[in-house]
Amino acid sequence: MYKILITIVVIALLISGCAKPQPRFTYSNVNLLSNPGFEKVSNGFFTDWSTDGAGVRSDFPHSGNHYLIGGYKNKALTHTYQSIDLLANGYSAKELDSYKLVIKYGGYQSGWKNQKDNGAIAVRFYDKDKKEIRMDVIGKFYGPTWVKKQKTAGIPKGTRYITYFFTAQRMDYKNNDANLDDAFVYVGRLN
Repeated sequence: MYKILITIVVIALLISGCAKPQPRFTYSNVNLLSNPGFEKVSNGFFTDWSTDGAGVRSDFPHSGNHYLIGGYKNKALTHTYQSIDLLANGYSAKELDSYKLVIKYGGYQSGWKNQKDNGAIAVRFYDKDKKEIRMDVIGKFYGPTWVKKQKTAGIPKGTRYITYFFTAQRMDYKNNDANLDDAFVYVGRLN
């Protein structure tokens, strides 16, 4: 038994020593999303985002005073999104096409008690003509407490715009309780 354990440890050390080092990125401290915490509200709805039915609540935000609730007026499936012009945010076409930039994106998600209403965060990369190049998705999430969900994705060559999406789906009862707060998109540069 002891010899088997030693053999396993030696193999694990050899494998870990042979692993390639992962590239390191330095991230901007500027969140490219406007109103990421859904704090700016006008006429009962959050500003700077487009939605087909999500609303705003204030009873238990992750931070601040407000958060996005997936369904307003019992809407079972909603889509909320915001587009980002990377050139307008100071990134050159040469830099965007260098394969040296990534984004870290995500947000804090929650639900209501044991309901299985779920939300999914995704980003879509678009070219100069706003034709989709690729999509990257964080899997569906549901749960009763705020959880940070995030992912890193390389910026594909030709990208000029990124659109952040949050899709909320009701699974139980009458409310769509897939919630989002403190959404983010940060750009990282290869060191």
